[in-house]
Amino acid sequence: MKRAFLAMSLVVPLAVACHDQPSVTAVHRGLSAALLDGSISTGNPHFFFLPPLVQQPTFTGVFNPQIQPVVDICQLDLTLAVPDCAAVVAHINPGVPTVDAPEQYHVDWHTDQFTLDLTKFYRIQVFGSAGGLRLGFADVAPVLNGGQLKNVNTGALIGLVDGRTLPIKFRIEKGAFLPDFNCTDCAEQTVTNAGATVVTNTDFAGAQFPAGWLTSPSAVVVTIERLSVNDQVLASSCIPTLSATQQQFQGCYQFKTSPRATFATNVTVGVCANVPAPLHDVVTLFSVDTINGVQTTRVLQNIPAPFVSCGGFASALPPGASFRDLAGYLLHRVESFFVPTPAFAYHLGSGGATCCFSRIGWASPLGTLIN
Repeated sequence: MKRAFLAMSLVVPLAVACHDQPSVTAVHRGLSAALLDGSISTGNPHFFFLPPLVQQPTFTGVFNPQIQPVVDICQLDLTLAVPDCAAVVAHINPGVPTVDAPEQYHVDWHTDQFTLDLTKFYRIQVFGSAGGLRLGFADVAPVLNGGQLKNVNTGALIGLVDGRTLPIKFRIEKGAFLPDFNCTDCAEQTVTNAGATVVTNTDFAGAQFPAGWLTSPSAVVVTIERLSVNDQVLASSCIPTLSATQQQFQGCYQFKTSPRATFATNVTVGVCANVPAPLHDVVTLFSVDTINGVQTTRVLQNIPAPFVSCGGFASALPPGASFRDLAGYLLHRVESFFVPTPAFAYHLGSGGATCCFSRIGWASPLGTLIN
């Protein structure tokens, strides 16, 4: 009896939308062919398909085992101007990926358990979460004859397990969910409705999620990313909607969920701050949300967040720091030899009415400035 096998197809051009922050399903950049991952210039540089689906790629990033990705397989509709999943054909769920050694995710697609149309193309898609960011995809075509996979890019034949099972293996690295792909001071982690604590790789910021914190969906990818602050430069400040008389301080972090989530209860946020002594007792943590194109600024109430650690925060240069930031940090390092200035962790709640995470940073109250 003849069995269907899968052949890699790179003959179908595909346009992919540029990554836009409100769009959680868009791929980060540009146009692509029928294979999109870190081996393609337009792909996510921290996501890679692995053998046997493709040849062994080259990568240098840090593996992230804290994601619960979703693999989705759909039949392509080639009659569309931009080929995409057919609307009337059910998607295939091959199962839940697991983390294998060495540093990879793995799920088996048992092709004999599904009826495949030999005249159609199929797309293997990997998402960070259900309804979340699509990290990459590969288009394949079922072909009659044996149990091999042909990579049209290289012409190599790759056998399927028992002639019917395709191991789908891939690698997710730190930075895959960030707009600039740069994880200098960041966190990327799946959080379910059971709750968890997520802390950046520096321990300078984090968030604690109680059980039952989500209204929907059941799991999201939480990202925390440090941003640079230019004090008193309103156009490029952490919280751009504050008054020009309010001085802003390091640190500033972007908190997000993918897909965008609505909180059912408060989430505790911890952010380190480098604040001069005169303002220790009056400095305030602000957050700014953009909803339907309108920026809204909120003041958050202080509550403890012992899960962050601020040692070395005052001398840690933020990503994308300007020359002015660098000069200020060098001056601070010199001063620290004579008059040590501690960094303080101020801990604030997100508020029960919060629809989503936002940019969060420290500033003086209205009208309070120091020399």
